[in-house]
Amino acid sequence: NWFNFSTSSSARESLVSEKTSSSSFYPNPTTDYIHFDKEYEWSVYNLTGKKVATGRSQKADMTILSTGIYILHFNGEQKKLVIH
Repeated sequence: NWFNFSTSSSARESLVSEKTSSSSFYPNPTTDYIHFDKEYEWSVYNLTGKKVATGRSQKADMTILSTGIYILHFNGEQKKLVIH
């Protein structure tokens, strides 16, 4: 008896997309601000899916967030954001 498990590529990418893209932000991890390569509408979600910050800018203030891991949505993408 044996089981064979597999996942589709869309299932692996559903939580956080780390694909190469033309949009970027830095620094990551950060302690205060993140900077985008241009102005974007962005949202930050905690790991339970609750939206904890949002805005439209090229420089975003992350000082309101506690230390931890978040999901950053901008330019139609999702990326991991680490706050120290």
